Amino acid sequence: IRVAPELIHNQNFKILCETILEKIKDAISQILNPQSQTPNPENQEQTFIILDSINAVKSGKTLSPPGSPSNIIKTLNMLHNLRIQHSPKPTTLIIAHANKQRAIAGPLTLQHMVDIVLFFNIEKDGSRTISTLKNRFAETNTKTTTNL
Repeated sequence: IRVAPELIHNQNFKILCETILEKIKDAISQILNPQSQTPNPENQEQTFIILDSINAVKSGKTLSPPGSPSNIIKTLNMLHNLRIQHSPKPTTLIIAHANKQRAIAGPLTLQHMVDIVLFFNIEKDGSRTISTLKNRFAETNTKTTTNL
């Protein structure tokens, strides 16, 4: 596993610098399903995976460029089908690019395959807003503003 040496990592926090889908899958599987792990039902920690950015991921088995519909679908399917031995299904945060019109850059495939789409914006006055474009579980006409 190639871990970014300039960034902090420990037993509970790992950063992987990789854009090839199959290598990402192997690394996640190796980290989350270690060979020596003994099942302990009382120690079922929730796993959180962050992928930044899905637009940069490419399958080594296709000629399609990163961010193409086929690569996005393969990446989302891989993340959706991850299985961790003796643990709950991981929560996954997928970061994607937005265009100047404040829409998800590239194909709408990504928007259709996820549960929630949030936009993080920096407004002209310096405030930050979070807008919900899609939420499979609640209303989408919400906007939260914070000043940092």
